[in-house]
Amino acid sequence: MFTGKSVDYGLLPESIYQTGFNSKIKHVTLSEAIAGSNFDVALLPEHDANLLRREGYLHYRVNPRNEYVLIQTGKNNKSLGVCDLNVTADICLPLREAYRRFVLQEGKVNFLTYGSIYNQINSSIRVSHKAKRLNPFQYQLVVRDGALSPYQTQAMLRSINKPKFQMVSYLWWLLLVAVASAAVVAVVAIRSTRIDTQSGCLNKRAWEDDSYRELDKFTALLIDFNNFKRVNDELGHKVGDQLIEHVGEMLVESMRTTDNVYRIGGDEFVIAAFNTIPQKRLTEIVETLKKSAVEIGKPLGAGKVDFGLSIGTVTTERASLQSVYADLDMAMYHDKRRTRTQAIEIQDATV
Repeated sequence: MFTGKSVDYGLLPESIYQTGFNSKIKHVTLSEAIAGSNFDVALLPEHDANLLRREGYLHYRVNPRNEYVLIQTGKNNKSLGVCDLNVTADICLPLREAYRRFVLQEGKVNFLTYGSIYNQINSSIRVSHKAKRLNPFQYQLVVRDGALSPYQTQAMLRSINKPKFQMVSYLWWLLLVAVASAAVVAVVAIRSTRIDTQSGCLNKRAWEDDSYRELDKFTALLIDFNNFKRVNDELGHKVGDQLIEHVGEMLVESMRTTDNVYRIGGDEFVIAAFNTIPQKRLTEIVETLKKSAVEIGKPLGAGKVDFGLSIGTVTTERASLQSVYADLDMAMYHDKRRTRTQAIEIQDATV
């Protein structure tokens, strides 16, 4: 393995080279990795990552929603917004500030942002515009099985998949992890075995692996979409897919990094919160998750079909998630019936 200026390929090696950590991190080049050299962590465009598939390495599709979108409103306008290693706006600003200026100037400038953010704000843009999608290729994070703990891997994937994701800050974070763990960093790829690529949550396989293990003290939440069939039937499966994507992301971001969020079915999620959550705080969390889901649904038109969440909870100790699933399911359906009853009462009151 080599150090120093031999790091010459891909975003991750370039970042290592720029930071000056070269003497502290061992790495291999892409060609060496293809030839069979071992490594612990890598970040590559998907087409390069696919060259490095092998046994013992996990491939995670990262940042799948965050292609770049240039909102164009005229000719030769300067752009505000995203600046990272892939693309650069003329004026680099935090996205919230860039959007504020874009709105205030009534489209006299262009706005460079991420695809996931554009999907949320598209309906609120009042000026005539067209969206030009840039840099559509996707990345893969490649991790040697066992090189990072499950919590480190999940935290890493969360940070990448957030709409506000910035490649530069992420690479710095990844470097610190690599240095602290004496990892061998290289250019390679991964196949997700425990992560649901649509929602960013742990997948059904992870649930099946984990749900029979006895846990000490924990709080579990079972989450199910309300009126999801109506969403797909009346608004289309594309909207349904977007809801799964954005709600899944919201669930992961809303919980602690030590908690596990599983997608165990089409629109069914389970959260395992370790060390238990006090009842008062749990009630607050449930209400926050419900309100956040409704807000996510609004720009997608899901309010027309009363989209929301039903949530059942159980707090216990010395049990497995599987052993409390029936109680969770019962609590969730009780919440669903209560929600439907409230909706009917509100409808009757307005007649």
